[in-house]
Amino acid sequence: MLVDVSCPGAFRAAGQAFAALVLVAGAALADPPGTLPVPRDGPVPPTVRSVIPRGEAAVRALPERHSPQVGVVGAVAFPFLAVSPAGSGCSRWWFQLGEGRWLCGSEVLLSTDPAPTPPSLVAHPLRWRYGVTLRPAQVFASAADARAGRALETWAPWQGFVVRSVHRDGGVAVTETAAGQFLLRRDVQGVHPSGFHGRTGEDLHRDAPEALAAWVLVGRATSYGTPEEAALGRGEGPRLAHLEALRVLERRTVARRDVVRIDGGRWVRAAALRVFTPSPAPPGVDLAARQRWIDVDLDQQVIAAFEGERLVYVTLTSTGSPEAETPPGVYNIRSRHLARDMGFRAGHGHLLARVPYTQFFDDDGRALHGVYWHDGFGQPRSHGCINLSFTDAAWFFAFTGSLPDGWRAVLLAPGEGTVLRVRGRTPLGSSSHQRRVEAPTAEAPSPVPRHRHHRHHGRHGRHHHRHHHRHHPRHHRHHGGQP
Repeated sequence: MLVDVSCPGAFRAAGQAFAALVLVAGAALADPPGTLPVPRDGPVPPTVRSVIPRGEAAVRALPERHSPQVGVVGAVAFPFLAVSPAGSGCSRWWFQLGEGRWLCGSEVLLSTDPAPTPPSLVAHPLRWRYGVTLRPAQVFASAADARAGRALETWAPWQGFVVRSVHRDGGVAVTETAAGQFLLRRDVQGVHPSGFHGRTGEDLHRDAPEALAAWVLVGRATSYGTPEEAALGRGEGPRLAHLEALRVLERRTVARRDVVRIDGGRWVRAAALRVFTPSPAPPGVDLAARQRWIDVDLDQQVIAAFEGERLVYVTLTSTGSPEAETPPGVYNIRSRHLARDMGFRAGHGHLLARVPYTQFFDDDGRALHGVYWHDGFGQPRSHGCINLSFTDAAWFFAFTGSLPDGWRAVLLAPGEGTVLRVRGRTPLGSSSHQRRVEAPTAEAPSPVPRHRHHRHHGRHGRHHHRHHHRHHPRHHRHHGGQP
């Protein structure tokens, strides 16, 4: 099932309590057969054909440790192109991956085998199995330690992690994380990310160019035969399901109530819906060139993608709660990460592993990203980030740019990234409706109770959260995050 945990702010710095939860994909790996280390002295062997990062490694614009970081690569083979002498913050040779792309030799291995085409990590959907802790949960180094009760530490409730396996060991049901930790199965719950997704502008306007995108906000909404019936709540008609996608074809005010006409000639009270009304692009967007930009409507909790004036995609989101609002303004996407670990900083003991399709856009680390811990889209509920379903987060990740094959992240120069405009005001009311789904294993514990997460505040008399960005260029500061 899904649990109610929203945008918990700050990446932990390396070496803090939850650094051990960095996943296998980002951890240092054993040297694979057929590889050799970069020599400390002397030339690179002439038989070398490829370089392989030992784990996730920072890519620099120049062969200098303090030059701007332009991305992060995974542990896959890249063609050997050229080298630059050791120094400038790197004790071994620098290796070139392409124009303006350099890796420090201390972080790579060499191979005499040619590099195959690096895999496109974006082309393969994220298929991790996620879990969360239901209560304070002891963490063990092995299944044997779990049987014996020899715990390494205790994780807070609502901690998110990636599941490697679920099995019984000596009669004890354990869950193994992708980072190699073990937890008692009774203390955790598997989760399914939401299947919700938005719609394209082409589908929305297929036979009605002026149609507006809308979704049902309440648990069930009633549709009526006339605008008067809708305004007065008289009569009965087909019920509309929570988050059902609609098209608004006409708006009226009747008896001081706003009502809308949807497909099929039915009428619905506007208060039961989230409706997206396009607004002119912010200054600086080149409409003639069909420049891509993103619009976030706080009032309606909707996010839309545009090419110039053309609506390309629109969907529901969850932005910051009234206590930790997503600030209105015009931003640029600063960095794009296939997945990042996110969590509270000092003193809270909370982490969400591998938050998917993360795109940072401000100094305080707010980001667009997918969520696996709730599906309450259409309601403000985060700590400042812009929450999306997996499908929608992947769509916006592709919309804002490409990710080179074999790369896990790209970092952008100031003003280079896609424009993102946040407008309106955060609605004060919220709905308690939340879809619950089954756990992915047969050993699921009792349903997770709704959790009223501790609220944290943003600026102006509020606690300020920051998360540490493991690889950050000078122009990025550190990303304080509020997923």
